[in-house]
Amino acid sequence: MRLSISSFRLKLLVFVAVLIASAAFLEVYCRFSNRFRDPSFSYLQRIAEVDASKAVLGDSHVGDTSYIPHYAFLGQPGQQPGELLLLVRSLYMHRRPERVIVEASPQWFGEYHAGRRPLLTLTSLAPPKSLFGVRLLALSGPYSGALFDNLWADLRSVVAAILTAAAHANVPRPVPEALKRIKREWEESASNSTWSQFPLEKRQVLTTGRVYEQNPIDRFEMSEPLHAFENAITFLIANGAEVCLFRTPVSTDYLRIASQITDSRYAAFDTYIAGFAASKELKFIDFRSLSFSFDDSKFINADHLTSTAADAMWPLVANACFQS
Repeated sequence: MRLSISSFRLKLLVFVAVLIASAAFLEVYCRFSNRFRDPSFSYLQRIAEVDASKAVLGDSHVGDTSYIPHYAFLGQPGQQPGELLLLVRSLYMHRRPERVIVEASPQWFGEYHAGRRPLLTLTSLAPPKSLFGVRLLALSGPYSGALFDNLWADLRSVVAAILTAAAHANVPRPVPEALKRIKREWEESASNSTWSQFPLEKRQVLTTGRVYEQNPIDRFEMSEPLHAFENAITFLIANGAEVCLFRTPVSTDYLRIASQITDSRYAAFDTYIAGFAASKELKFIDFRSLSFSFDDSKFINADHLTSTAADAMWPLVANACFQS
């Protein structure tokens, strides 16, 4: 009888050990496999691990490079207001925010978000519970959903390498060609020239397209994205954050064209955001109020700064936001 009990305990211990080892392997695989090096996975991993007590939140205009000491820059390309709301709830579920700068720009409600599948969802964020203080990426939706396919692909690669006695590097999947001629021209010349050196008439074509894409949707003031944006700000305030709203820079041509396109709602956005900031007693900093020259040499396109310009601008934003 005792022998039977001892045998059962041994089997149980072996089972638990295998379970723990398997879980540890999957978590390490998620964190270090090249198949999870796609920017979307890197962003999800960063969210799970970053100290965001001081943070700058927004889309690609914010980016993921920190230009203010001790601040986490968590700009996600194409982020939508619903994702912003999920993000702040995830970041500050178990920590108190201190100072948070939130992008407050028209493209939050731009037409170009229509039909865009969000990256951040309830299932994509790492679970709030942790094991020994570690938030497990293997349990988040995108990681767990891709685990089998990636493991199977790696297994096939290993078997092929053994059979052929040759190793092959991972080859990324090519992106389908879908850009218009002028955009292709700019991308081809961008490495050898600055935005200000690209022919003016072609810059204006690209800028006009961008302005139309980012024009806030009709009746954006009553839209679900606007409610999500306001709820995200309200959540931050309720959890003790000192919040500052910042409209990110665009080129002079962008501003001019924004006032000239058909059904422009950029002025309506300016009126809305100023009123919303006042209603919440928040500072709202418009890039045009900074002591900084936003000429075309500061941009890599109509609405994104060069890294040099961003490095010079963001400390000015922090001072404007949080210095009395």
